[in-house]
Amino acid sequence: MNRIRSGHAMTCEYKHVIKIPGQITPLCECGSGTGNLDHLLFLHCQLQNTASIAMLDSIEYLYHRENVPPYLRKMDISTLLGAKEHLPHSVRPQIDSAVARFLATANPKL
Repeated sequence: MNRIRSGHAMTCEYKHVIKIPGQITPLCECGSGTGNLDHLLFLHCQLQNTASIAMLDSIEYLYHRENVPPYLRKMDISTLLGAKEHLPHSVRPQIDSAVARFLATANPKL
């Protein structure tokens, strides 16, 4: 999780940028887009789609359960990785848990 938050997740795109041997393209292994965190977390990656749906559904349920106002219910990379301070303090650890469950379930090569 720290590597992801610091921008050093070993996504296909990142490995391509830092010229890891054998990573000749920034495309994801699924073939449907650039292999970055946005692709992995937000339903773009066909290899991680089921785990991504489960994570996003659990966060949406959390928003409803904790009565987070609709204007704060963002689903973006900053929210998932903890950069947004606008959320109630009770919600942040639960979003972190949902992302951690996604990473454990999907087991992406990061």
